[in-house]
Amino acid sequence: MGRKSRVKTQKSGTGATAVVSPKEMMNLISDLLQKCSSAAPSPGKEWEEYIQIRGLVEKIRKKQKGISVIFEGSREEFFPELMAWAQESGASCEGVEIANFAGEGFGLRATKDIKAEELFLWIPRTMLMTVESAKNSVLGPLYSQDRILQAMGNVTLALHLLCERADPSSPWLPYIKTLPGDYDTPLYYEEEEVHHLLSTQAIQDVLSQYKNTARQYAYFYKVIQTHLTTSKLPLKDAFTFDDYRWAVSSVMTRQNQIPTEDGSRVTLALIPLWDMCNHTNGLITTGYNLEDDRCECVALQDYKENEQIYIFYGTRSNAEFVIHNGFFFQENAHDRVKIKLGVSKSERLYAMKAEVLARAGIPSSSIFALHCSDPPISAQLLAFLRVFCMTEGKTALIFALACCVPPVSRRRPRDLNIERALMCRRRGLSKYRRGECRMGKERKPAGAARRYQKRDKWRIKNTINRQAKRARINFPIAPGQYDNGNHTRGHRHPRPATRKERCRDPCLSLRLSTPSFPPRLGNRQLRGKMRKDSP
Repeated sequence: MGRKSRVKTQKSGTGATAVVSPKEMMNLISDLLQKCSSAAPSPGKEWEEYIQIRGLVEKIRKKQKGISVIFEGSREEFFPELMAWAQESGASCEGVEIANFAGEGFGLRATKDIKAEELFLWIPRTMLMTVESAKNSVLGPLYSQDRILQAMGNVTLALHLLCERADPSSPWLPYIKTLPGDYDTPLYYEEEEVHHLLSTQAIQDVLSQYKNTARQYAYFYKVIQTHLTTSKLPLKDAFTFDDYRWAVSSVMTRQNQIPTEDGSRVTLALIPLWDMCNHTNGLITTGYNLEDDRCECVALQDYKENEQIYIFYGTRSNAEFVIHNGFFFQENAHDRVKIKLGVSKSERLYAMKAEVLARAGIPSSSIFALHCSDPPISAQLLAFLRVFCMTEGKTALIFALACCVPPVSRRRPRDLNIERALMCRRRGLSKYRRGECRMGKERKPAGAARRYQKRDKWRIKNTINRQAKRARINFPIAPGQYDNGNHTRGHRHPRPATRKERCRDPCLSLRLSTPSFPPRLGNRQLRGKMRKDSP
């Protein structure tokens, strides 16, 4: 189980060594970086851009052929070395072994009976490849100066994986040798295979993934060849697109989030041996034990001896599994289809519908999902569809009611304190001070509170009247028209609310009265009209 020479030279047809000019390679890399960094193409032109990027990548791959790192022997031959390394590092693997399952590839098999929720596997932090371990490796100097590595943990892990693979003394070599030589992710698709996805919703993510990977490779190729801090990197002489594609796919199909050593935040990690488990429906049964500083996994269900052990990868759709994991799960209970919906900005009611949706926390244009399980339509999508299909009258009415109460995020802290004070008064509490409500004799609100009540009362009246006028509603709501259920005998209209009643929070007692009021009547005008109408 030796190792081949890490750097191969490309042979020409005559047997002579074909030397690739560094200048020629750098020109190709610059063209690729420029193409991938250009502005997004117009709709319908994404496929043409993909063909151009793929053409440049294929030229680079052809010139780099034969320079990749290769291990002698098959992947299966290194499994005993991985299990021995895990036991030496303090992992628990007595009840499991790696086996080949027909149709599913390699996975974990139980060597004894395992009960549901039984802890059967734990992996210590010393075995994990994390962003933190990348900082402390030969990649550390570049990480400290490159903002892309600092912002993208998955890219950091990919380069960390390549650096450790090229180092014969790496402690993670028993794990790296057991990783697949290639993957079924879209990065490995042929052009014809990608063309079959043109009529699917996954095509945009597939094209974007390929473009981003090519841009990252071109950027880091130039950095590794020109940056002073990369002189000691083992990738200096052998950093091919095939190597980077392999590293990105390895990280993409295996990365997980774990807490940092101090537990203050999360970081990305590769978890050896545990990532051999295949996926099934269920719940996430893997966590991290900060006290013992290890990743722990409990059984999802009862497993008999020689049965395959499964874990739950998460609530991904089959499209996401194909793009990020390279497989399709037939019995996926969380499969869904994405649909993009939005209110047209050319619609006459766009302003009111957008405001009503914003008050409900729903964007006017977004991507929603139709689920294969019940309920297929989420509450957010149902609310959007109701607003989307509203007629002019219903939209104006809902808009007028929505404008009565501003969102909490738009209220000033002082307004919120006054609202809490009013709530305390309704509950028989005397005052609200510094988050405390005390029982006692009811007091009138202070001068500032009264001013805010008066201001809010007239603000509500003016807002509703203004929006009602725009929507051609003939029953504006004015102060004194809150229907409190009290009717004077012989009057056709509800009697106006008293001053004391109007001081109550209108947002809690507001109800639309009958639409027989003449438009835009104030309190004084309304009282005068009612006296004239009295018998």
